[in-house]
Amino acid sequence: MKKISMPILFLVIITIVGCSAAQVKKPVLLRFKYIKGQVQKFNGKTSVHMHVSVAGKEQSMKMPMILKGIQKVKEVYNNGDAKVSFVVTRFKTKVNNIELDSNNPELVNNPKLKDIFSFVNKEMSFVTSSRGKVKSFDLSSLGNM
Repeated sequence: MKKISMPILFLVIITIVGCSAAQVKKPVLLRFKYIKGQVQKFNGKTSVHMHVSVAGKEQSMKMPMILKGIQKVKEVYNNGDAKVSFVVTRFKTKVNNIELDSNNPELVNNPKLKDIFSFVNKEMSFVTSSRGKVKSFDLSSLGNM
């Protein structure tokens, strides 16, 4: 039988103990610590690939979208949940060759497009848990869309 040197045996034991300890270690639970009055800006960019069926014909289109805005913590509850208000200050998207941008007054003031921009610069709110789960929305500021 071959002898195993002490340094190699030591490394093997440390590796086994380290691996088993890593498996037993509890995961880190991340939480938000909301503070009343806290303000954050948000800048979201996404791209949606839509498939639509119109009159029996399939159409496919890409729709990139930009949302910018501000959110503010209005209230923090004892359980860590928070009521957060948010205002979308800019909305921009492009469908096929049509570009819609809330920074373009001509588009925003067009009566045919008013519903598309109706949520821009309106305060809405939601309640979220300290782990980021949205529990409810209040979109009453948008009226009847």
